[in-house]
Order: sequence, then C-alpha cells, then structure tokens
Amino acid sequence: MSAITLFWLVLANVLGGASAPAGAWALRTWHPFTITFWGSLARGVIFIPFIVSGLRRVKINREDWLRMAGVGVLGFAVPILIGSFGLAHSTAAEAALLTCVEPICIVMMSALLLKEALSGRKTFSIVCGVTGAVLIILQGIPGLGEFKATHWRGDLLLFTQGFFWALYTIIGKPTLKRVDPMTFTALTSVLGIPVLAVAAFFAPRTGGAAAPFLLAIVFGIIGPLVWNYAMEVVHASTLANFVFLQPLVGVLGGILFLGDHFTGWSAAGGALILFGVYTSAKEDAHDGQDLRVREVLDVPQGS
Repeated sequence: MSAITLFWLVLANVLGGASAPAGAWALRTWHPFTITFWGSLARGVIFIPFIVSGLRRVKINREDWLRMAGVGVLGFAVPILIGSFGLAHSTAAEAALLTCVEPICIVMMSALLLKEALSGRKTFSIVCGVTGAVLIILQGIPGLGEFKATHWRGDLLLFTQGFFWALYTIIGKPTLKRVDPMTFTALTSVLGIPVLAVAAFFAPRTGGAAAPFLLAIVFGIIGPLVWNYAMEVVHASTLANFVFLQPLVGVLGGILFLGDHFTGWSAAGGALILFGVYTSAKEDAHDGQDLRVREVLDVPQGS
C-alpha cells in the first residue's frame, strides 16, 4: 500500500471519528435542531447538480420514490434529529461508541425484514453489540451493584439512532439496484430536509448558521468525498479494517478537547460493540460480499 493511499484511508476515518466531538462542541452554542437543519441544507445545495444529472439519466418509478422518501425521513432526518439531541445529553466519547451499533442493527433487521441468513457468527456479533450498549447506557451490569448512568437518557437516544440509521440501508437496498448511489444519496438527503426544517423552526433561536455550515462542509461533504475516494483505491474489506479508527478518534477527541469523563464500563462496552462489528465485517469479507459504508461502520455525519 502506497503512502498516499494510506493517507486517504486514515484521513477518511479521522474525519468520520472527529464528527462526534465537533458536533458536541457546536452544541455548546447552537440548538441540536438548528445544527442539523443548516448542515443538511448545505449538503442539499451541493447535491442539486447531481440530482439534475441523475434525473436525466435514471427513470425512477413510484416504488423507488416512496422508498427514497422513506429513507430521507426515517433513515436520514429522524436519526439525525435523535442523534443530535442524544449527543446534547451525553458525551462525545460515548456517542462515538454508541453510533457503532448501527451495523449491528443492520444485521438484525436484515434477518428480520429481508430474510437474510443469520449465521452463528452474526448472532454472536449481535449479542456483543447489544451487551456493549447496555454496559455503556447503564454503566454497569444489570443486577450487580449500583449504576452511575448519568447520561442514560442521551445514551439511549444514541442507541435508538443506530436503529433508524439501519433503516437507511434496509429500506433503500432494493432501490439501489436501479438508482446509482450518488443520485440516491442526493435525493434522500434533500427529501429529508423538510422534516429538519420543521424541527428547526420550532427550536429556540440560538447562534447563527456559520458554524453549522462549516461543520456540514467539513464532515458532511469533504468527509464523504474522501471516504468515497478511499473506497475507489482499495478493496472494501481493507477499508473496513481502518474504520475502527473512527471511535478511537471520537473518544480521544471528547476526552482531550471537551473534557469528557470516560469510564471503565464505557471502555468495556465499546470494546464489545467494536468486536461484534469486526466479527460481522470479517464474515462478510470472507464471503466475498461488497461491504458498503453503512454496512460496515459509519459514524453518521449529523453535524
């Protein structure tokens, strides 16, 4: 692997991991819903040329429009709102770990809704992911000792966010067989903006749009572009080994720059979640499946 390829791989995952601390920093001044709206609006403006080009090339049927609307609302807007509100009541360190439950949710929902085979290894990954999330949320083992779950409300919202992020893949997978990824991403992002606009309208007026726009450009546009370039220059299974930098960067960023308190229970829970993701990703790589961004590990760019 060349030095330049390694650089892009590391940069893509550093940007992904830094999104949680950056979002937590912005939440000190701006309301969560304000950040999500302006950030998504910035991405939407950038996506307009791709939408125009895509609609000229692709004929989209009624079912695909309904699926993309479902993805835009349930798999994009709703998890962004839930996650931003959860981050406001948790820490960037714990958020960086809990957002990793998304691929675990995808495994579960693929088995339940898409009737995909659930192997022993993937069942094990689910158990690890859920157990790890419980340790982080409760800061302890149920039935043993006292809990010090000071952020349990925010952590529970972040866990719930993983469920809704999984809908992005589950609902949209059939449409991606007919609509190219760029057009799909652009349309679903724009279709979710009205929901975010309504939430931002009723949110308290705090701060302006400058910082949310900046975060959107860095983590919502540059980040995915770097990631997509990395996807082109290496195999997905190779990229999957680097995505574990994301929670590490998120945790360290929260501790070093935001003063987050990181407990042993959070470390143990995060290790279980990441081991579960690693187990599932390795099985997919062994089976020769194409590991997509959200099917491996992705810290959602909700800033």
